Amino acid sequence: MHPNEDWLDCNQAATLCGYKDSGSIAKFAKKNNIETRQGLKRGWNLYSKAGLLKALDESQARYINRRFENPVLRRFDTHFKLTGNHLVFADTHCPLVDVPFVKQAVKTAHKQKVGRLIVAGDFWDCCALSIFPKMFPIPWGAEKASGRSLLEFLCKEMDRIYFLTGNHEMRYFLKLGIPQTDDALVNGLQTDIWELAETNLRKEFKNRLRASVYPMAEVDDWFITHPKNFRVIPGSTGRTLNQIEWKKNIIIGHAHMTAINQSPAGNGWLVDLGTMFDPINCDYKNLQSTSHPKWTESFGVLKDGFCTVYVKKDGKAKSLMETV
Repeated sequence: MHPNEDWLDCNQAATLCGYKDSGSIAKFAKKNNIETRQGLKRGWNLYSKAGLLKALDESQARYINRRFENPVLRRFDTHFKLTGNHLVFADTHCPLVDVPFVKQAVKTAHKQKVGRLIVAGDFWDCCALSIFPKMFPIPWGAEKASGRSLLEFLCKEMDRIYFLTGNHEMRYFLKLGIPQTDDALVNGLQTDIWELAETNLRKEFKNRLRASVYPMAEVDDWFITHPKNFRVIPGSTGRTLNQIEWKKNIIIGHAHMTAINQSPAGNGWLVDLGTMFDPINCDYKNLQSTSHPKWTESFGVLKDGFCTVYVKKDGKAKSLMETV
């Protein structure tokens, strides 16, 4: 039978569809509900040419959709978008965390009737997973115990806690494999390091935690971030972020210094938050000399659209304006 006829035998159909054997074309026809009829040879089917061409077109369309509209190509815009008042701090670096200062931060938030907390990256130190050599490494077990203890305290004191991913959490994800699921991006990161932390928490406390794979969050007119890099000049990182993309007020972790600046365009305040651990406990800072600015402990209370920064002075949390 000539291939231009309405019905093709198995060899002709296989050639048309690019298969090498009759078994493959039979499977293709069955999968795509191709109309068939009995051929002249016993056990051989004839296949509708029109049906085969239609199935090939649909198969090609599916391929194109997979190739150019692949679900692997995700939209990375599902970071936390929040509203209202929040306590904000970054860089607790458990187990280096200054627990008394964290308690002062929580107490300050309570006084202002602020019940939600944003941890802007580096809740963990992940010292044992660092690629950098350490003279005094901290065992992972000790770090997990410290993190669990701090989480339990925070969950008792705060109504909701939002965790952003910092560069130190990335040590963990890169070591064990970054989660590749849409759920981790859309609904928050609920696996790996956070499950370890939640092990001993009561169920009602677990419901208060939300962790994001993103290093950023938005709260009304504020952008909160733990940037990949930073500059040693206070306000410089925030100024660049404000000019490039986020033309709004910005709160920045990661640099471990405390500063308040205004953007050159006057369209936002730029807040550098310091650490929540005592810098004297960090071997990296004290066993070498660097050009980094002085590390300071501080946190912010974001209330009614304004951010008040509190720094540690004489062992107590004081408004930055009180220390000037």
